[in-house]
Amino acid sequence: MMKLTDLLLQISYDLHYSPNDWAKELNIPLNEVGSYFTGEKEVPFFPFLLLVRQNYQDYEKQKAIFSTYAETLYTAPNILYAMELTSQMGEIELLNKLIEKGNTSSDSIVQEWAEMYTFLHNRDKIREDDFFYNTKKATLKSTEMQILLETLRAYILTDLEANMSIDKLYDDVSPQLEKVENEYIRNALQTRLHSSTVYSMLRLNLVGKVRKIGEQYLNDEEAKLCFPIKYTYILHRYAMSFLYENPDKAIKRLEDSIDILKQLPNAAARHYINEHEKSIAFVKNLWEIDQPEPDDIPEKIHYFIAQHQYEKAQALLLELKKKQPLTEFQDYYWGIAFSDEKALQRSYERFRSNGNFFFAVLPVRQLSRISLERLKNKKLKN
Repeated sequence: MMKLTDLLLQISYDLHYSPNDWAKELNIPLNEVGSYFTGEKEVPFFPFLLLVRQNYQDYEKQKAIFSTYAETLYTAPNILYAMELTSQMGEIELLNKLIEKGNTSSDSIVQEWAEMYTFLHNRDKIREDDFFYNTKKATLKSTEMQILLETLRAYILTDLEANMSIDKLYDDVSPQLEKVENEYIRNALQTRLHSSTVYSMLRLNLVGKVRKIGEQYLNDEEAKLCFPIKYTYILHRYAMSFLYENPDKAIKRLEDSIDILKQLPNAAARHYINEHEKSIAFVKNLWEIDQPEPDDIPEKIHYFIAQHQYEKAQALLLELKKKQPLTEFQDYYWGIAFSDEKALQRSYERFRSNGNFFFAVLPVRQLSRISLERLKNKKLKN
């Protein structure tokens, strides 16, 4: 493993940095630069993050630099910032190393953060454990981890699709955010909370609220740089808020998000790229925009419907129904492919009962089309 001194010397060589350059980039006095190279002082986290992200385009190179940097951390603030960064970037292996470092720290606050990040990434084990939540709420010392606990709760509520609870939770937590002194951590926690909020607001069909949050991030270069996964998650919901009125805008925002995620060649980014691509296929199918035939079976069904190849859609739906119960989306597809108004009504009722009022619009629109077509035919006969 490369030592930090060697790493800093390598960066100096790569970027042609003089001591003056280091002093400027790290925002430190020129006469202190040497002490960072010898390890007497710890390189400050955020300036170093910006330096690396802005000067090295290759993600694996960035990751290698931060892996070396993380090995050398010993001050509480830098360990805390690094845990949040690796969590936000979806770099779980590196996060686990930092958690191990945090667990053995003599600082009780660092230990507390390490424990909370462990829970954050293993939330399935505590999904409906009210005892865990109430116990932790009573014992956490730092404001940041009190907010992270509420964020963890928001993620669990998102998993359980408890939309109204998430909205109320954000309102309750917002005043606490103002107490967080460090701007990086404050913005990180707010981005986490916003990602859950836009999800629940879109499901409630409150597109105005979704867009208000999304528009805060459109030109936020720091969020894009430091919190790319949550940033693109927010933009994904923002893009989908235009599903029924502006497909070009929805597709453009989804494609922009994919471009950002492609800069993170890890499992988390690949998962969200796949989700974005499915959404693009969905938007194009809904608006009958030309595209290649998707690989995903549900979107393939939707594709055939968009192409008015109803027999192919019917065949796939019948095959799918043999394997598993149809989802509310697939009831919607069934209703169109088979001209089955009962399936469309069932889809609508299921969307609503699951709290997904945004997508409940789909079967309503189709039922309206059928009614209008029926009325039109009746007038022609008369």
